[in-house]
Amino acid sequence: MIPLALALRRKPPAQQATIQYTLRRTQASLGLSPTALQIVLSVAGFCCCVAMSMPQVHIVAYCGDLGYGVTRGAEMLSLMLGLGMVSRGRVRFHRR
Repeated sequence: MIPLALALRRKPPAQQATIQYTLRRTQASLGLSPTALQIVLSVAGFCCCVAMSMPQVHIVAYCGDLGYGVTRGAEMLSLMLGLGMVSRGRVRFHRR
């Protein structure tokens, strides 16, 4: 991650006034400081991930309730997680 972060790092602006103008513009347009905006985005990302993971957490018990057995539910969960990893790797491969 560190080499990637260094490769994607932007050059510093030529003037200090540019930084101050950008900060004032960001605060004026959103009403939040950059730190507060980062915190809000982090909380939103966490809440989104929790909401999407809830069905996966309960799928083993749900399969047991339907009569398929918890072993089938565990197999289904393993398949879902494995294919999720494969699909994420495939997206990264195609973006290069």
